[in-house]
Amino acid sequence: MGGVDGGGWAGNAQQGMIDQSRAAPLQGGAAQNPLSLGVQNDPDAGDQELQIDWDTWRNTLMQAIQTATVAKINVHNDINFVWDPQKQMMMSRYPNGISTWYSLDVLPDRRIVNIRLVSSSRYQGFDQAVMQSIGELQGNSILSYPPRSRRRIVTQQSCVSTAPLTQTQQFRFGDVERQR
Repeated sequence: MGGVDGGGWAGNAQQGMIDQSRAAPLQGGAAQNPLSLGVQNDPDAGDQELQIDWDTWRNTLMQAIQTATVAKINVHNDINFVWDPQKQMMMSRYPNGISTWYSLDVLPDRRIVNIRLVSSSRYQGFDQAVMQSIGELQGNSILSYPPRSRRRIVTQQSCVSTAPLTQTQQFRFGDVERQR
């Protein structure tokens, strides 16, 4: 309970909402089933502050995978982009609305094991970018468990998706060049 303005706020750390106010090239998602996560055997389940730390940890992990995937697929080359003569611009080979679902386990020594492709996007390059992004996190400090955690393994299942639709932006620069 708490609040900046003195008002009470009661929240559930296991639920969240995606900010829909701005378009993003990728969207992430996570699946949590209390039975599959082994909540009844979770040594950290009784510590609410630690649960908030775990939410932050999981979000950081998913965002790191998503950010690395974006960097891999947004390389402007003939591998990831093709010329669209109708639109007169380079377009991504990966269409809107595709998703790659993955599952992985993280050990307390910052090792990622049991990396699995749960559901393919049907675009090998996109799937590979996601899997490479996961592999590159091996040993990274973001994999360090929150202090006080007694967990022996953490399973995360999530996805990386392209945006449901493309939105182009038109900028107004307001400048004028005059020739003499």
